[in-house]
Amino acid sequence: MADMQKLYEKKEKILSIIEGKGPSFPTRISKETQISPLFVSAYLSELVAEKKLMQFVLLLEK
Repeated sequence: MADMQKLYEKKEKILSIIEGKGPSFPTRISKETQISPLFVSAYLSELVAEKKLMQFVLLLEK
């Protein structure tokens, strides 16, 4: 159960950073949270699946 609490706390920390600073890349969030970029990306995917975060895709014209 303690692991679930840590997972929840990490996701909340990520959400807090995004709420405070707006859209961010996983590497930027990783630096602020000291969580591996790979895990930050996984947590972001979970937050999108849980509908706690919206995903935006930016398409750039060539």
